[in-house]
Amino acid sequence: MSDEADMSDPTHGGTMMKISRDGIILTAIGIIDLMTTIFLVNYREASEGNPVMAYYLQQGIPVFIVAKLVLCLGPLYLLEYARRHRPKMVMMSMRVAIAAYLCAYVGGISQLNDFAMQARSRNISMAWIESPSVLPTHPNGHEFHVAKSLK
Repeated sequence: MSDEADMSDPTHGGTMMKISRDGIILTAIGIIDLMTTIFLVNYREASEGNPVMAYYLQQGIPVFIVAKLVLCLGPLYLLEYARRHRPKMVMMSMRVAIAAYLCAYVGGISQLNDFAMQARSRNISMAWIESPSVLPTHPNGHEFHVAKSLK
């Protein structure tokens, strides 16, 4: 695969700015992040980990989408423009950005899964307190008895 994707402009007969493979990868990561955030917020009661993006999410999903696209694509446009003048520096910067974004994304998903597992274990282990009819049983079939605390 070539390091650049040619974006031809048929209306002007020329070519627009070429987008690097790293730019495409960063764009893809941003779009995947956008889609999974919307899904997890709507269906899994998650929250946005980035405080700036959390503000936009509070304004509504359409505002969040526009903000995410502007805040991802704007810097990418500037990096692609700067790549004409300093290709090695920009290429290295984009690769560092890809690594950082992936680390933050994987870390956020891992933390979300950890919170979900903790919540599930709390709900399971605390269920007998909330409902006395669900007392844990000993492997031999006898119920555990909870001693009353002395105050």
